[in-house]
Amino acid sequence: MAVRLKKFQRVFYEVDGFSLEVREAKPADAKRLWEIQRQKKVNNFLLFSSYSFEKYKKRFLSRLRDFDGKTVVAALDGIVIGRAFLKLGRGRASHVANFGIFIDEGFQGKGIGRILMRELFNYAKSIGVEKLEDEAFSDNKRALRFYKKLGFRIEGVRKRKFVRDGRHFDSVLIGKFL
Repeated sequence: MAVRLKKFQRVFYEVDGFSLEVREAKPADAKRLWEIQRQKKVNNFLLFSSYSFEKYKKRFLSRLRDFDGKTVVAALDGIVIGRAFLKLGRGRASHVANFGIFIDEGFQGKGIGRILMRELFNYAKSIGVEKLEDEAFSDNKRALRFYKKLGFRIEGVRKRKFVRDGRHFDSVLIGKFL
């Protein structure tokens, strides 16, 4: 089955009495997402360093416009509190998609990440993706437990791939067949 992007259908959930919307990201989300990814509990485990809003916005808008994938956000009563994306593979890996996710540190542990991932799984399946994969810092135990609960398996380790605060960390490769 050929993988072909399509529009993401927004969905709504109720979380602690509030309305949670999962929808495609839009240009107006850039500032809030930049603020979230700069939070220490979030940024420590991102695969890229924090940079200026202007650079982030340029990259974000380019991703929305030209990206071989889909970026979605979780908005609680209209306030963006998380982001997830799929990036489609190419050529002989076109049935595989890389993904990434982050949640505002004030909303972690409340099921928002699980909801975003459920919608990412549903979307990925609907466009023909057979496998999702990502990598995580080896000291990101919380994320690795989360991924395991979602059915991801460790597929390998790249030794000393990342440097953060002058220290080296392994990269843990994870994957899940859909």
